[in-house]
Amino acid sequence: MGIIGRIVAFILGLIASAIALAVDVLYSTVHRISGVLGSSSIDQTHGFIGFLLVLVGVVGSILALFAPLPAAVLLLAAGIGMFFVVKGYALFSIVFFVLAAVLAFAERPSRRVPPPDGVPR
Repeated sequence: MGIIGRIVAFILGLIASAIALAVDVLYSTVHRISGVLGSSSIDQTHGFIGFLLVLVGVVGSILALFAPLPAAVLLLAAGIGMFFVVKGYALFSIVFFVLAAVLAFAERPSRRVPPPDGVPR
């Protein structure tokens, strides 16, 4: 189950990154258009920061195949960071980021060292 969980975490991380990229682009585009049309009640968008968080998500999903603990941290950071960039619309991608992070963390190798005599205690 070890490699299968990592592959699923990789796929979920890529899906989350694609959804986050689409939401970030749409959110920034709508805000730019409404700003051009004269709406003064809009807040500033952080499209570039959102794009960097998408890249963090992609790197985290690739790391899920080789280093699951850093991958889980990066995937969670990308998901939580997207919440601050696109606000409530991040819920579309944060679900996949969290699932990928949990799977990557669950599939990390055990650090237990067997006793030298081989007898379990």
